[in-house]
Amino acid sequence: MPLPDFDSILDRLYSVPLSEFVAVRNEAAKALKAEGQKDEAATVQRLRKPSIAAWTVNQLRFSAPEELRALAEATRGLADAHSSPGADLPEAIRSRRKQLDHLLERSRELWEAHGVRSTKDQLRRLSGTLEAATQPGADPPPGRLFTDLEPAGFGALAGLQLAVPAPSSPPTKGRSERAGAKKPRGRGESVRVTRTADGPEPPTRKPTSQRPRPKPEDPASEDDPSPRALAAAERALGAATARLERLERLVDRAEADAAAARRRVDRDRAKLADLEARVEHARTAVEEAVARAEAKERAFAEQQQDRDSARNVVKEAKAALEALQGQ
Repeated sequence: MPLPDFDSILDRLYSVPLSEFVAVRNEAAKALKAEGQKDEAATVQRLRKPSIAAWTVNQLRFSAPEELRALAEATRGLADAHSSPGADLPEAIRSRRKQLDHLLERSRELWEAHGVRSTKDQLRRLSGTLEAATQPGADPPPGRLFTDLEPAGFGALAGLQLAVPAPSSPPTKGRSERAGAKKPRGRGESVRVTRTADGPEPPTRKPTSQRPRPKPEDPASEDDPSPRALAAAERALGAATARLERLERLVDRAEADAAAARRRVDRDRAKLADLEARVEHARTAVEEAVARAEAKERAFAEQQQDRDSARNVVKEAKAALEALQGQ
């Protein structure tokens, strides 16, 4: 029987339960070697058993490909929103977080079905691996992972350049360069007074036409963004967006905790209702048992009365017999 193609062999290997990976890998390598495909057999034999997070993403690749694709699209949408002025960045963050939380919930169900313990550390590793595996150009792609991945993080998105219009005119000199210009003391001519031995000299007037005047400021230069201002704006936007993403995660986590608490309350209420039903059933059974016991006691009392009556009859019969014998 011919072996399936190499990709099909890898698909089967990475889709089996984690506890069966080593056995299936060794079996596949042995079959490839028997068919004379020694290089492929050696490649398969060297494949490492995936970590729990990597195995989970591989399973989602085969069981929930549409959800993984939706997370990848949401990640691209977040990058586009960050680099496009006027885009709804908070909505892009919420959309991506919603897709990620949906896949995390699917992963919890998968873990429960395969007996994998869910811990905060495992969820953190899985979240990072999901984010990294669904970023553009992820290598290896989902379905071939064997170790945990670390996402590039929002810092990579924050480094994207913002699209801003170019200045319409070159910026003018700063005010510090114009500080050397002498400011007139008043309207008209400037006055300079010197002191001599006989007293102050008459003021010497200098025509205002000879006094240097400050250059008028270019109104457009005050509004045109400089590279330094743009860089500061980008840093501020990146920090604000990262904070918003953290807050969104906290809110989502709080909502998930609240939903879990509501589910626990519902389960406890169901258990309480079941216990109340059992108690009521037990109470009814006890009442019925008491009624049966009372009925038996009454029957026993009646039997005792019948016995006493029978004894009296026998006693009277014996007395009558003795009387007859005495005659």
